[in-house]
Amino acid sequence: MSFFQPGHPWVLACVLGLGTVAVAQPRTFVLQNGAVFQGRVLQETDEFVDLELQKGRIRIARKWLIESQSTLAPKVTAGEKETGESTISKILSRTEARKTNTLPGLLRLGRLVRPLQATLPPLPSAGSPEEVALEFCRAIQAGRGAEALDVLADPESLLVCALPVYVKGVTSYTRKMAARQLQRVLSSSLTMPKVAEAYAGAKFTAQRLISVNGYERVEVTVHPPSGEPTAVVVGVADGLIVDLTFGPPPMPSVFAQIVVKMKAAGSRPQFLLPLLESLVPDVQRSAGALGLGEAGSDHKDERVWSMRPSDKSYVMSLPWVWEPATETEELSFVDLLLTTEKGTSAALVSSELFVLPFAELKSAFLASARTQAPDLEVMAEEEIKLDGLTAWRLRLRGTIEDQSGVYEVVLFAAAGRTFQLAAWTRSTDFDREEPTLNRFAASFKLGP
Repeated sequence: MSFFQPGHPWVLACVLGLGTVAVAQPRTFVLQNGAVFQGRVLQETDEFVDLELQKGRIRIARKWLIESQSTLAPKVTAGEKETGESTISKILSRTEARKTNTLPGLLRLGRLVRPLQATLPPLPSAGSPEEVALEFCRAIQAGRGAEALDVLADPESLLVCALPVYVKGVTSYTRKMAARQLQRVLSSSLTMPKVAEAYAGAKFTAQRLISVNGYERVEVTVHPPSGEPTAVVVGVADGLIVDLTFGPPPMPSVFAQIVVKMKAAGSRPQFLLPLLESLVPDVQRSAGALGLGEAGSDHKDERVWSMRPSDKSYVMSLPWVWEPATETEELSFVDLLLTTEKGTSAALVSSELFVLPFAELKSAFLASARTQAPDLEVMAEEEIKLDGLTAWRLRLRGTIEDQSGVYEVVLFAAAGRTFQLAAWTRSTDFDREEPTLNRFAASFKLGP
């Protein structure tokens, strides 16, 4: 029999011997933030673990692991292995119990916070051209200019009227995208802090001018409490605003800025869309010029992490104890939803693109909150300063779905937005969780 034939005893021995080759068993690693990874260990040192997962490989630093896994795993016997797996199972069961049992109930207490814009009367439907133009100016005065632009304006017509030369050389698709970006630029300009203030106390009158280009022109005269009246022109067609080239400030300056930048780019139409896209963050940075610093606590936690919502000009520099919530269905309207590692406290940040006057902010919030918790009790309230910015701080107690919770709420307006920062816990846990709740608002930073 040949040495390499399948039936040769040496070949049989080799084949049978394959069954005795040691294969690395999958291992489970639990991180300090609760994340769990399971896979085959490729390399293990005092500093890291290389793990092969189903969809690739990952390197985990040992300093990220829970304390019991932060050093090299000792070699264990078969009997000891069961104990090690039992420890991991206990950790996983505690993590799963926290996520499935504690958090959803705690997050439902967050229903106390609702969008404040819903408490405002809806903008009236379009009427005569004069009524449309006046309503737009009054909305800017009330800090609702961006909302009014959404409801009362036709973005593509605004683009065509303001930048006719550049629009002619682009495709219909690019024109639609450019109109969408222009609306974002104008909305951001309307939320700048000084815009509503410029119209404070003013009265408005309107008269129709001669029609041009198929739309009605309305001259709106702004009568300030002191100083000379000024006039702006708003174009209206079919109940929608179609021309703001000479509209209320800061509209004319925004269009002038676009024209200057287009000329600098050689007046080539293909640069229109990218130029408008670049203008959005520029305007948003201008809107965030007030700045907002930390307040409320001298506590400093060296272990912090930052979370910045998309398309928002603020950041939360949070103590390590906070982490993103996984159950978000209950509060889908908020920017950020968070819980503590142990699931005993939760918090949210909501920012709405309108400005509610400070004198109305507290009453609007409490009226909204009492629709969710009729037994709401104001335990304490104070007017505070956050780096020079006036804000309300409220401590509340209320019951939602038979759960009693205590809330720390901070309300203020900045950069054209109305902010609600709320942190809460169950009433039974408040004494222990109070320092954590108090420090949440101090994590807020406004800016680009």
